[in-house]
Amino acid sequence: MSVHIADLISQKIAAERVTDTRKKDAFHVTDVGKCLRGVYIKRQQDVSGFDDRQLRIFKAGKIFEDFVVSTVPPDVIAFLQGEVAWPELNFVGSYDLLTKEGDGYHLYELKSQNSQSFHYMLDDANPLHKEQVMLYASKLIELGMKLNGISVCYRSEEHTS
Repeated sequence: MSVHIADLISQKIAAERVTDTRKKDAFHVTDVGKCLRGVYIKRQQDVSGFDDRQLRIFKAGKIFEDFVVSTVPPDVIAFLQGEVAWPELNFVGSYDLLTKEGDGYHLYELKSQNSQSFHYMLDDANPLHKEQVMLYASKLIELGMKLNGISVCYRSEEHTS
């Protein structure tokens, strides 16, 4: 019997897949920097638009996120997947991790990225990812949280498809 691992992984992901629970009537911070036409079309239809390879990459990204979070002592974790919202703009987003740091907090955004794109990020994060995490930070500060640090953490995704 021949086994195709990628197919088995895709089947498991499909069986575990949860319907997208994000608010359909709101613009999401993660949509910043994407093709606005594509974002509009996705909001009009209930279609995932992702093929099996992309879903395997997303799953590996989630596994990476879970692993990173598992390395953080529980007493240091303040919030996981915290949601922030700008109701007046119908704009929402979820940051990945907020840890306690000194007299405040440290905000982390965890990203999967093709390593070929790392060449232009040697000194700094992807500008769109910086904008995303800064939007989260601005809202948290507005809500009275003191941020002592902000980080975007990357992992290479091309070997996980």
